[in-house]
Amino acid sequence: MFSSILSSLGLNSKIATIGFWGPDVSEITTLVHALKTGEYQPTTQPSIYPTYEKLTADKVSITAAIPSANEAMRRSFTGNLASQDGLVYVLNTRTSPDLAQAKSELNTLLTDPEFAAKSILVLATSDMKDALGLQNALSERADKVAFFTYTLGPETFEGYPEGLKWLVERL
Repeated sequence: MFSSILSSLGLNSKIATIGFWGPDVSEITTLVHALKTGEYQPTTQPSIYPTYEKLTADKVSITAAIPSANEAMRRSFTGNLASQDGLVYVLNTRTSPDLAQAKSELNTLLTDPEFAAKSILVLATSDMKDALGLQNALSERADKVAFFTYTLGPETFEGYPEGLKWLVERL
């Protein structure tokens, strides 16, 4: 299913390494698995080590870099983010600690000169754009930063294929 989606989106001749980031590593792992297999299988036990998944569809080759759920490993993985071709920030929570963490991490990604040339895709629920305060960053860096709403569930795969297309077109 997703190979046909990726192919129909014109993503058939690019090779890229994309870093996935966000407070919920289980959601990131579930999202990458859905992109890879076209199946929804929620991950409840994310790896304590960073992982790399190859996503291939036709001639598209994407290496998805997924952070660890271990806090010390996550901190060491952040240094790896700048070496990625593009970034996907995933946020699906409304809990205060995760929202505060997301604001801090996104502020770093959007203001650090090391990431100024990187294309950054923010995947979140529709109400998160205002909560995250991304309006200025989205208008100032519209060519490099985008916000897509997404839904991922047993019957619903929406938003992230379009977001991935946007990201890959800018790599």
